[in-house]
Amino acid sequence: MSTTKNSNWRSAISLHTSQYNLSFYEPGGQKDSIFTKSILSTTKAVEIVDLTEDTESENDCDDDDASILSCIEVLPCPKPRNRKREKSISDDSGGNKRMRCSPIESETAVIDSHQFVQLPYEKESKNHRWTKEQKIVVCILRRYYINSWRDLAEVFNYHFAISGLAAEAPTSLPEVPLSEEPLSATKMSAQYSDLRRYRLESAWREVYNTPFEDQERWSALQTSLEGRAEALGIRLVPARHQSETEPKHPKGRKTLTLLDRKRIRSIKKKLKLEALHQTWQSAADPSPGNNAVAQGPSPPPSPAPQDSAYKQLQAAADDHQSDNQPSVETDDSETEQLVSKGRSKPGSQPALLYRMYHKGSAGINTPETIRAAHFLHIPNSKIPEPLGNDSQALIYDAALHLWHDQWERRASEGRASEREPPEREVPEQEAPEREPDSRFISCTDSLIFAMSKALAQERLGNTPYITVIDAKAAMANGKGFSAMSLKCRAQMFKWAPSGMRYQARYEWLIWGEIPTSTRLCTLSLAQLRALAIADIDLTLTTLLTADPTHELSVTYLRNARKTHQQVLTPASARAMGGFAAAFGLSLASQSDKLEQFVYNVIQGWCWDVPGLIGDNNGIDDERVRAFAEGLSASNTGGADVTGDEKNRVAKAFLEGMRKARGYLRNEFMRKWRAKKLRSGP
Repeated sequence: MSTTKNSNWRSAISLHTSQYNLSFYEPGGQKDSIFTKSILSTTKAVEIVDLTEDTESENDCDDDDASILSCIEVLPCPKPRNRKREKSISDDSGGNKRMRCSPIESETAVIDSHQFVQLPYEKESKNHRWTKEQKIVVCILRRYYINSWRDLAEVFNYHFAISGLAAEAPTSLPEVPLSEEPLSATKMSAQYSDLRRYRLESAWREVYNTPFEDQERWSALQTSLEGRAEALGIRLVPARHQSETEPKHPKGRKTLTLLDRKRIRSIKKKLKLEALHQTWQSAADPSPGNNAVAQGPSPPPSPAPQDSAYKQLQAAADDHQSDNQPSVETDDSETEQLVSKGRSKPGSQPALLYRMYHKGSAGINTPETIRAAHFLHIPNSKIPEPLGNDSQALIYDAALHLWHDQWERRASEGRASEREPPEREVPEQEAPEREPDSRFISCTDSLIFAMSKALAQERLGNTPYITVIDAKAAMANGKGFSAMSLKCRAQMFKWAPSGMRYQARYEWLIWGEIPTSTRLCTLSLAQLRALAIADIDLTLTTLLTADPTHELSVTYLRNARKTHQQVLTPASARAMGGFAAAFGLSLASQSDKLEQFVYNVIQGWCWDVPGLIGDNNGIDDERVRAFAEGLSASNTGGADVTGDEKNRVAKAFLEGMRKARGYLRNEFMRKWRAKKLRSGP
């Protein structure tokens, strides 16, 4: 190959990604001088263009070109270690020298040829560009039919004429860019997974925000798809229920919104609370005459009263959530399993309530009248009936009551910080900085909780009183509400401030006032202390003389009792009966009241309850007889207990003792497991 000809031959090579070497040498000659050029190519096709300006004839050029092309050698070119060096010369085994070049920086490269050279390459498929129409069809096929991905892919390809059947497709098909090859079931499944993962595509929202029962929205497209399937011999099986094809919420999904995560975590708790209190829920609508009572910020419109509380909350939460999430569905079997667990206290609704109040408590608090602060301006008028338990206005008022009441109690006990409570976040409306009054009266079903609040107020110089209330009579006609249930529902509507950590575990709310006929007894803390010292040996002295330097909480008082835990003996059971008589109970009291009182004392004072002794399922146990004797001695002057009263009192005592014993055992196991986890293996 002459030098003149080499100077006249040039070639242009496309710049691509993978490297190859082109080595040129003269036919029949030795590899004395091999010119190696490093090029980049993805398609492995190198186009060599004749750029010569020589006046030689085409015949001469063709003869030389044939000899040159027969000597082109394609060698893999490793990546140079030193990219900064443009050229490197190394000796091969034969003593000849080979010149190696760095990767080409320009878009063209010059070599000695002018013909088209086809290098070997592997065919690579291009990524399919999905259009909105194609995404909608994928979502429609997956949501409304339960066929396999293979069948759905065939219908999809035929619908868009991707598989070469465009001529047989009707002219009414949307004009969609055709792909070079039909889409496989794997590609369709991957695209659907991407749509489900992010749920932000307009195609996904357009399909899944349409109600499943709406047959008109996609009827034309479904008819067209079913016609394509029949032409292919495929039968599209429609889904009967939305749950068959609806994408479920995966556990731990980080792409869900904050509201969705709250709904998923607390859905079981709300179902349980609704089932526990459904016996006294009121579904009455607010009457026109009660509009004046619902003052303050107007809450969102209340849902239909025939729906359950949980369904109404779910519908309200769906209105607040973003459009990229389908609703969460639960079945009745899961609800029954949740309700069966329940809580360990006697009955779903308490039989006894305890209210602690003092001179500075809100509203009217006297032995004759206990009324909420909101109804002070109508002392001689009848208090209007409460709103339904499912009313959002009631939930809003309960959130205000619980927040301000809890903050005031923390401030009165010296446990509040210097900053003011944060502002409540109420959507689309302004909440008042200070709610002047409340429509509710706070009570508790835990005796130890009421005692701790009384001790805290006594430390501040007040004179606390504890009133025992007949819960069923006071909460009749839908006037009683679980504070924990209303608090959870307020959090669902984002009406509870983020700084509110109060769980309202032991608290109950009574609407308006507590009638005098429903109050069994009212005792001051001084009277309880006198009873403990004089007659009743329940070691109340240790409880009522707690450490004045320590925070008086339920946890502290119960832990203090555990350090001096005593066994429930017949003498202690007799003292417990006298204690119950001091709180207004008697042999004629209902069994559920006696059962709850026994439970409150054993659970709150942390008594060690050994096994039952005696026959007849424990009725002949000495502690059972001692409790009945103590209860009757304070009421009837020591009259004997016989007949039905003995059996009824004995069963109530045994049931309360059994449930309290189970609660203490479970509490011990929970703390033991937590301690074991903290200590490590």
